[in-house]
Amino acid sequence: MFTTLMMITLAAAADGTPAADLGALLAQAEANNPEIAAAQSLKSAAETVPSQVQTLPDPVASVSYANETFNDFTLGESPDSLLTFTWTQEVPYPGKLRLAGDAARREVEMSQWRLGFIRLAVTSRVKEAYAGLYRIDRTISILADSRKLLTSFLDTARVRYETGEGLLQNVLKAQTEIAKLDVELEKLAQERVSTQAILNTLVGRDR
Repeated sequence: MFTTLMMITLAAAADGTPAADLGALLAQAEANNPEIAAAQSLKSAAETVPSQVQTLPDPVASVSYANETFNDFTLGESPDSLLTFTWTQEVPYPGKLRLAGDAARREVEMSQWRLGFIRLAVTSRVKEAYAGLYRIDRTISILADSRKLLTSFLDTARVRYETGEGLLQNVLKAQTEIAKLDVELEKLAQERVSTQAILNTLVGRDR
């Protein structure tokens, strides 16, 4: 007997849903895969670093004022009243900024390599899941057709047995073979659900 999962799986297999356009799936993975998105974000962040680390630190400006008394403003009237402006600029050791920029650029290259590797890995996994769904659906389709033939044979064998023209052995054998097919179809239905879930995750779909 077909379970609800088996009925849904047979409908999906017959509909050709798993054999969706591979190119479209790969495009969805490129646009929505969380691993690719994370690697792209890291690469974008790394690309902003070289220009930052090669730039001199921001200068620091400060103003200080010393008054002679607490009561009156004495600037310009007393030699002890001072208004001071300072401007400081940190100058790193020669070559330090260049070395920092070189290191940052190497990190950009590494982030580009990681992004490319992740893209290849995701593409491979999408193709693997796609092929798995195609195999599962083809197998389900073949087994479903075989089950239809066995069911027809069982009906015929049962009628012949009930009219005294056939053997009970033929009825039991057909029932046994149908039960075996049902077990195999149930396994395939569960495998299809798992494979479809993997594909959905790879292409960034909820379901």
